[in-house]
Amino acid sequence: MARRAKRRRSGGPSYEEVKAQIDAREEEKRLKREERQSADEFQFEGQVGDNRIEPEKDSIRDLGDPEEMMLEIMTILNETVIIPDLGEVYTYIYNAKTPRLKYDQHPLVAVTSVNRWGFSGINFHWNQVRNYTWNEIPGSLHLVRESELQSLLDIPYAYYLTNP
Repeated sequence: MARRAKRRRSGGPSYEEVKAQIDAREEEKRLKREERQSADEFQFEGQVGDNRIEPEKDSIRDLGDPEEMMLEIMTILNETVIIPDLGEVYTYIYNAKTPRLKYDQHPLVAVTSVNRWGFSGINFHWNQVRNYTWNEIPGSLHLVRESELQSLLDIPYAYYLTNP
């Protein structure tokens, strides 16, 4: 095998110039991250921001009936999906099939796993992990933004039913 002679690179930016460019990009990313975090903290302290629920929260609560509240919530949360993403929060209508099972027909769930049969997630109304099968979800899942979670928790729209 023939050995290749090492050639010195000529032209182009120096190591210091490249390092300065990388450092500048990293600093820009850090500043953007801090800006997003600051905006999230600002919204968490009671600001509306991109929260679609907060401006309507009182009128939804005034409806009194969990089914009417859920219909209004679904109208407002118009970002829908069929298959959830891990870590995202959704609310939707669920009709459990298991006999004598007490369930929440209007779950508010942070998805922890997605499977062929359905998905699992932490139901904020139960404060526990529950399983949800695809066939028992008659519609779409309504995406809940991070800024909207507390507003939904403040609305008593959970609808607990027991299968016969």
